[in-house]
Amino acid sequence: MPTPAGDADSTPQAQDNSGVSDSALDKLQTAIDKAQDAVDAAQSALDAATDDYDATRSAYANAKALAKSADAIARSARSAATAAAAKLMVALHQTHADQATTTLGAVLGDEGAGGNANLLQRLTAAHQLGSMHGPLDQLTKRAESTAKHADQLTGAAAKAHDALNAIPLAQKRSAKQAAQSAVDAAQSSLDAAVDAMAAASSDGANDDFADDFRLAAGSWVDPVRGPITDVFGPRPSQPAGTPVFHPGVDIGAACMTVIVAAADGTVSYAGPYSGYGNFILIDHGSGVQTAYGHISDGTILVSPGDHVTAGEPIARVGSTGESTGCHLHIEVRVSGTAVDPMPFFENRGVTLGR
Repeated sequence: MPTPAGDADSTPQAQDNSGVSDSALDKLQTAIDKAQDAVDAAQSALDAATDDYDATRSAYANAKALAKSADAIARSARSAATAAAAKLMVALHQTHADQATTTLGAVLGDEGAGGNANLLQRLTAAHQLGSMHGPLDQLTKRAESTAKHADQLTGAAAKAHDALNAIPLAQKRSAKQAAQSAVDAAQSSLDAAVDAMAAASSDGANDDFADDFRLAAGSWVDPVRGPITDVFGPRPSQPAGTPVFHPGVDIGAACMTVIVAAADGTVSYAGPYSGYGNFILIDHGSGVQTAYGHISDGTILVSPGDHVTAGEPIARVGSTGESTGCHLHIEVRVSGTAVDPMPFFENRGVTLGR
């Protein structure tokens, strides 16, 4: 984890043996944020294209089904008209097979074909043929109408198919994948930088600190009461993606529990800072500083340059930054080097973790 250091007039700027500065990390994080925005935009475009594709595919399927149904109806109508025409032709042939050249001639024939004796029969046949011709006209018109409607629906289905193919779904997927690749690459760069800083931080932390009892005089107090949930030193597991070396101790406490200044001093920094979340750094003089991390949003009570006294409320416990639950991360730094807070406080009459 980066190790903030600074004075009352500036934000903490950490520079360690890795050669990676906080500003470089900020730039990497900005690149990730921008890349993630691009992913979000690409995902929105993909979602919209997918919705359009699904709706258009449904419309195409519906248009295709309607066209198929209309075509079947048109075929049936054509078949009915053809059958009626055939029936009429047969009737014409049976009525006057020898010399008819027109329907009227086929029905009435001439006087040599039977004279007045067959007139009633021929008139009856003419009536029957007229009745058959009427339905044939209707069937023909119906066949033409249904065929036209089927053609229209087939055209609509073709347009729906073209609209379906015009949706750039594959392009949107490719754009989303490219955006995600950019995020992954930016995240890898940030992870590498953070790992380098973590390694340098572990080199800069001192777990063999020999206390010279600077600031032995005066009062020191417990910044918050609660059980120790993580100690100073190497951290085999990395909760919430934290570095491999833990430069302080974690004290478990309920959210919004009051945090107090561990000793008299001047506030060097107060505000958001990297994985610490909301963060306060207090300078106690003689090269000694205490740091307080993961403070709840909106609860910092001090500003850079403020003088605080031991036991003065400065904030409330939270879970901001790289944190999996409400607790206080407390650090002690001597000449810029993180030391184990447990013996440091113990030597000053304070037992952390009560």
